[in-house]
Amino acid sequence: QFQDLLRWVPGTGEIERLTRGARARDPSVSPDGREVAFSMNGPSRSGLAVIPMRPEATPELLWQGPGRYDQVYQPSWSPDGRRIAFSAWRAGGWRDILVIDRETRAVVAITDDRALDGSPVWTPDGRYVLFDSDRSGISNILAYDWQTGATLTVTDVIGGAYEPAISPDGTRLAYQAFTGKGFDLFEMALDPQAWRPAAPYLDDRPDPTVVPDDEVVVTAPRAYRPLESLAP
Repeated sequence: QFQDLLRWVPGTGEIERLTRGARARDPSVSPDGREVAFSMNGPSRSGLAVIPMRPEATPELLWQGPGRYDQVYQPSWSPDGRRIAFSAWRAGGWRDILVIDRETRAVVAITDDRALDGSPVWTPDGRYVLFDSDRSGISNILAYDWQTGATLTVTDVIGGAYEPAISPDGTRLAYQAFTGKGFDLFEMALDPQAWRPAAPYLDDRPDPTVVPDDEVVVTAPRAYRPLESLAP
């Protein structure tokens, strides 16, 4: 079994299979409803793919990192459908927010450091990309301004803020945060005038450890022996 994309059809209640054997996750529907962006898993890495919204169409691979183990997560379409923001693990321990142009495939890294950046979402006017980041040592919601190139602090909590979601009218922000009772849902006004410049990322993490692919000997394939797994 492979994880695939399925579509529930409103009105009929039918389930349509969009992919088959794609090892797909994190679907994001384009603003016009014609395409779905998703993370498509392959040998040791995953890439950003787009597929038409029709049963078992052929996916188009838009981006795959140069590293053998690069991974793609959480794609998010811009309101005009021209760009897709996504989070990517890259070599050296980088997890950054990248934005790709749907037509030209030009990629812009709006973060480029070893902070853990994820969950990008666009404001309805397309000016800002909000995302969660632990660049201060605690995860908070930041915003990247496409007009100025500035990165701004949206939340400043001590327990961590994650997974921003913006209301359709662009006036409210919902996010997860950790409290003494666990993870809870919070909501606040989305007011760019109240945001302040984000502090530069200070890298106090140890250097990444490079593990050679041949460090561990991998045995040759053999027939499955079910009795080996029956013991407690």
